[in-house]
Amino acid sequence: MEKKSYPMFYGGVKQHFPAAVVAGGFVFLGDISGREFETGKVKAMDVKVQTETAWTKIKSFLEEVGTSLDNIVRLEILLPKIKDYDTYIKTTHEFWARECPNLLANRPVQCLMEANLYLEEMLVAIDVIAVMPTCH
Repeated sequence: MEKKSYPMFYGGVKQHFPAAVVAGGFVFLGDISGREFETGKVKAMDVKVQTETAWTKIKSFLEEVGTSLDNIVRLEILLPKIKDYDTYIKTTHEFWARECPNLLANRPVQCLMEANLYLEEMLVAIDVIAVMPTCH
């Protein structure tokens, strides 16, 4: 099985982990947070802002590897405070309605966990599994 990793950069520095791995017809994204590429820092201590940033990054990564938001099949949502889920899901649904309405009609399965994240200022992280499009 062929496997290809795509590097992750924050503040121009290559990270120790990839942004995406494509293998076996699947795309795996891990720990996509509200940190901005340019600085490696979060823009605001706000779940809505960080969720929007994370989804913008997810969209970008999926397009870079040759698939799209429409092909997401599983999400793992990590929140340091489970009480932030309502804000997370509202922001997510707003993003999907704007960027990929089909996700609202054909939602991926998801797992929600309360967890400590890598940096204290991170208020959301999302792991994604998507499929690569097939040619017919």
